Amino acid sequence: MTVPFKFAGLPPPNFLLALLTLIILSILGKFASGAIIGKRLHNSLETGLHIGVYTTPRGEFSIVLLAVVVGTATGISDLLFSLVVAYVIILSIVGSSFARHCDRICRTLHLP
Repeated sequence: MTVPFKFAGLPPPNFLLALLTLIILSILGKFASGAIIGKRLHNSLETGLHIGVYTTPRGEFSIVLLAVVVGTATGISDLLFSLVVAYVIILSIVGSSFARHCDRICRTLHLP
């Protein structure tokens, strides 16, 4: 199975807005779910923050696989496929940075 690859130039502004919205909602969702789990199971918001930090880059590769499979079967648009790939790459980088600086993030937020 081959995946077509094209350089399409700069994406439209709506693409960048959708990408930024997806990234922010994903990170906030992972931090919120981590905070809930940390508070309920460990009685610690800091533990919850660690959970959110370490889950930020997780699970996005499955979205790429889904886009490839669904895209080849249904003809997903190149723009949507580009959105998924950019989303995964950016979250991988941001998530790794979060994990590296997790203790500094906790100190900045003044968590015990």
